[in-house]
Amino acid sequence: MSDVATIAFSRIRELPYSIRKNLCEKFGGIEPLLTAVRGKNGADQDEEKAFALIERHLDLRGAESELSKLKKLGGWVVGLGSPGYPRLLAEIPDPPLALFGLGTMPAEDRPFLGFVGPRKPSTYGARVARMLAKDLAKEGVVLVSGLARGIDAIAHEA
Repeated sequence: MSDVATIAFSRIRELPYSIRKNLCEKFGGIEPLLTAVRGKNGADQDEEKAFALIERHLDLRGAESELSKLKKLGGWVVGLGSPGYPRLLAEIPDPPLALFGLGTMPAEDRPFLGFVGPRKPSTYGARVARMLAKDLAKEGVVLVSGLARGIDAIAHEA
């Protein structure tokens, strides 16, 4: 159930990110948090309000459907605090609560690089991004992005 729980929790928009993140940190991840929500364990008064919102908006059926589609594409999901979540990513100030991907998660000992740039790059910018991405990938660098249009997409295509 942890993949379904991760997807369902990541889709709750009625509870601000900062509160969801703080709850994940306090309870040690999404799955332990949802166990606490179900059992109403370890919650102070403010957390009880958050727990009620989580219970009201946690859409497990919708998440099961989304997970099924993701699996058909060969995809995966991993939640903050779960085994497999990148250690270094968890250390940034506002890590994503869930990561979605296709293929396999690269080993953490490999170098990672994110390409960031405009959605509508110049011809020169696109050419340089393509050239750098190809060369870096040949050297074993993992290219990371949020799959945005523009420079991100060009780097991944290359």
